Amino acid sequence: MSMPFVKMHGCGNDFIVLRESDLIAPDATLPSDPAHWRAEPAALARRICDRHFGIGADGILVYGPRPPQADVPRLRMYYWNADGSRAEMCGNGARCVIRLAHDRAETASPLVLETDAGTHAARFIPGRELGSLPSVEIDMGAPEWSGASLPQSPPGAAQRLGVGARDLDVHAVSMGNPHAIVLVADQSALAAIPLADWGRQLSEHPAFPAGANASFVAASDGALHLRVWERGAGATLACGTATCAAYAIASRAGRIGGGRIPVHVPGGSVEVWEDADGHLWLAGPAEYVARGEIAAELWSGKPAAG
Repeated sequence: MSMPFVKMHGCGNDFIVLRESDLIAPDATLPSDPAHWRAEPAALARRICDRHFGIGADGILVYGPRPPQADVPRLRMYYWNADGSRAEMCGNGARCVIRLAHDRAETASPLVLETDAGTHAARFIPGRELGSLPSVEIDMGAPEWSGASLPQSPPGAAQRLGVGARDLDVHAVSMGNPHAIVLVADQSALAAIPLADWGRQLSEHPAFPAGANASFVAASDGALHLRVWERGAGATLACGTATCAAYAIASRAGRIGGGRIPVHVPGGSVEVWEDADGHLWLAGPAEYVARGEIAAELWSGKPAAG
């Protein structure tokens, strides 16, 4: 039995999107526990995200509607990286889920998205503001400057960490998931970063007990430029939570002013701003790539009957 999927991307950060109802038994009720789905999600992510033997993606997203509260629609989103590790939140993935559910008339706007990192208010913007493509604006929450997943250092202060033979000044912040941010002088310095080396080592640094998304950030002309090594996925063309983490650090360091700030990543551009409650909002596109069905032997890990 095959499984329907949609492939989407947010600024080149690409995902396989699955309905929760396609992963549970027909007689099961929501909310469901991923441990009881008919495909183990970590193993499923590793198989279908493989760019040679699977469909290829940075991760898988699973979503399903939840009962509305105070007449506001709600969606639940789960995310697994390509290596099978579960992540608390994914900003680019969240936009993809919201657009898909909206297009399928499974939700309305505004709405609330439930994630492992908490709940997030969001709005669907039908083809305006950021160009002709529909976009999504989502409340990513307030930056967290301390916690079990971050180094035990003064909140927001740079900590010198050894990365290979070099010491880097690293800022730590959580946007529901841990981030290691390195501010660099300019775009030339950013381009010269050996991302596969420094990014991987920083992402796996012992100072971050749960690992981290490692980002290198340059500020120029009122905008931020970002390269990121994602925990569990490697170098990606974009990372929504990393753009917010970069905004938080650059703002605190005086590298940018207030208001909506463009953040440029290798796969495109988004906008980040802070609201009156200190929450960071992320706005950007979510685009379709393909629709299809995952063969049973891929999603189940077992050869199909002849």
